[in-house]
Amino acid sequence: MMLQKLILHAGTPKTGTTSLQRYLDEHRAALLREGVLYPRTESDPDQKPKHQWIVNALLAGDVGYFTHKIEEILAEANPDTHTIILSTEGLFNHWWGFTAAGRDALASLVDRFSVSVWVWFRDPVSFVRSDYIQMLKNPRGHVSCFGQDLSVDEVLDDHWFSKHLDYIGFVKEVDAVLGPGTVVPFAYYGDTVYAFLTSLGVEYAEPASLYANRTLGEVGVELLRIFNRYDLPEEKKRAGVALIGEVDALLGLASQPLKLTPTTEERILSLASKSVYVLKRDFGLSLRCEAPESVPNMVS
Repeated sequence: MMLQKLILHAGTPKTGTTSLQRYLDEHRAALLREGVLYPRTESDPDQKPKHQWIVNALLAGDVGYFTHKIEEILAEANPDTHTIILSTEGLFNHWWGFTAAGRDALASLVDRFSVSVWVWFRDPVSFVRSDYIQMLKNPRGHVSCFGQDLSVDEVLDDHWFSKHLDYIGFVKEVDAVLGPGTVVPFAYYGDTVYAFLTSLGVEYAEPASLYANRTLGEVGVELLRIFNRYDLPEEKKRAGVALIGEVDALLGLASQPLKLTPTTEERILSLASKSVYVLKRDFGLSLRCEAPESVPNMVS
């Protein structure tokens, strides 16, 4: 069976990705009746219904495993399935770490599907503020800035982190692997679930509530930095992060949103200036917190 379309949703982090993944997972049966398959997901430590196996396979260059998972997905489809959706923000977050073999495996998808990569970009200052806090929360690992006691400017000094402000670089590199025009970029305005489904061309059944990760305030950030001075096992780190989140939530408005200095904001905007300009020029996207006039239908 030849499927018409494969949509790879690449995040980015902090753009409503978890809400979208949970919506697609909870509405799997209804979507399948409309010919759209959101394949089953494996549980991850954060219990997010995302396709993390893609990232693991591409980082390791495990072509065999990648191919095996694609075959499993095809087995889930039925004769009326015309679209498959795979979602993990790691496609953006770890793009620059994928091996050559991993990129070749990704490129092989165009021989079997009409592939597009949908990605949401957030205004750079808000993105850095939120993603910085996530870097503090993460367990220490193969990424140098994960789980360290670092300031925002120190994290911006990390090449791995600052590279994520090269939005247009991601677009161009993905297009180079999968073909020109593969990437469909969106500006994040807080409505990812609605924007995704409208662009997909399916009915949006508003959920009772949308999942949202609460952003830590300045007190929580300071506690995280203190906690990160100790190299703890992953289980203890996750438990500590959860406790810090509870303390920060109890403080409520007493824990004010994390403030960035004007100098730091200028640095962020400078790093992202080319991307902001090209996304506006070539795609008509404005990375500002304002609602778009309309959401284009990308499936016809």
